Amino acid sequence: MFNLENKIALVTGSARGIGKEIAAFLAAQGTKVIINDINETLLQETAKEIGAARAIRADVTNQDEVNAMVDTIINEFNRIDLLINNAGIIGLNKFEDITLNEWNKMLNVHLNGTFLCSQAVIGPMKTQKSGKIINISSNWGQRGASEAVHYSAVKAGIIGFTKALAREVAEDGILVNSVAPGPIETEMIAEEAKLLGVTEESVRLNLIETIPTGRLGQTIEIAGAVAYLASDLGDFYCGQVIAPNGGEVI
Repeated sequence: MFNLENKIALVTGSARGIGKEIAAFLAAQGTKVIINDINETLLQETAKEIGAARAIRADVTNQDEVNAMVDTIINEFNRIDLLINNAGIIGLNKFEDITLNEWNKMLNVHLNGTFLCSQAVIGPMKTQKSGKIINISSNWGQRGASEAVHYSAVKAGIIGFTKALAREVAEDGILVNSVAPGPIETEMIAEEAKLLGVTEESVRLNLIETIPTGRLGQTIEIAGAVAYLASDLGDFYCGQVIAPNGGEVI
């Protein structure tokens, strides 16, 4: 259906959660998936589990490591067709309590990581005259979230980054789009509960209250949106934001 067989795809932050589901979904379509994460042990476990073509441990905030990762992919596979910028961290804190270190870390992982990985693949994609970059944003980047100003800001920044870069590189045959998930059932539910000092179930219930469809999303639903944009069916999408969120943002 998606016609993604033998495409070369790099999925950042893909040792778990949404990134892992995206990588597994693409691999099931016959895509040669290179998974990336900063956690080497978890990365190797995931690579075996989903049958990834390659696993490369790299910190997306480190330009040298990012460039080396992309160079390795080009040397081994001779091209790169898809980049899914998924690597990210969660953060919850009242605005006046957010430290500069927290703010900079959020910017570094989400925005600098997206910038560095995208810049590293642009040259090879221009040479190929084809390629797709899909950036994972968030519903909080669309509407903002209380006690998550730093997270909301960077996710909104990813949307702006997507729209601007899409205009710049479309003429080179490169399509840039974004997926902005709503509340999804992932390990981040547990992380959010820990940050707030509450139970996981209370986090789920609070999130569900904001969703017209009355449930959390599943990672497979985000992977499907990414695969659609990555496939030939997504070839007329340029600078767009697809938002699978159950109506949380309309």
